[in-house]
Amino acid sequence: MPLCLSYFSHADRFLVLHPTFKTDYMCHQEWPDSWIEQALMLIRQVWKANYAPRAQVPASMSTTTELCSGGLYNFNRYRKEKRVTATSDTIDQLEAYLTQDSFHVDDPLAYWNEKCASSTWPELAQMALDYLTIPATSVDVEHAFSCGQQTVFLYWHSLSSRTIHASLVFGDRCKQGLVIDDDLVKLLQDKRS
Repeated sequence: MPLCLSYFSHADRFLVLHPTFKTDYMCHQEWPDSWIEQALMLIRQVWKANYAPRAQVPASMSTTTELCSGGLYNFNRYRKEKRVTATSDTIDQLEAYLTQDSFHVDDPLAYWNEKCASSTWPELAQMALDYLTIPATSVDVEHAFSCGQQTVFLYWHSLSSRTIHASLVFGDRCKQGLVIDDDLVKLLQDKRS
């Protein structure tokens, strides 16, 4: 499942990656224990499938002579040998984080960026950053499409993408008050003459 779809279908469960909330939020909201366990199971599945570092394959297993058969490189065997399940040392990044008590963090993104920069739990930090930076709502996207629908209607369907883009940006800037009406009128009058 793509990251974004996975997030939107389970958004509240990824609060576990926010150091202030973890499972405390779920308990405070009186989630049943089975829901909390399911949320933790989901986090662990995503961790193991997409983020946990893979164990290094011993050099004896990855020699070219063993992987070649009949002069052709055996990619399937190589892939299987390289994709060894995560070791217990690397799983400990997630488990160590989950066993810690929650603590107050004003900016969870800064917290995880610091972990990433210091190479403390780098894979877990990447997972947290991937999920915590996805907007919790699609309102902005829906708003853009709604405005676009108002701009590109039946009789304007042949406008170029560049013209549509310029029109949407200009309209948005007008709504934000970034376009001064008097300056716009003067510009249009100058163009006309």
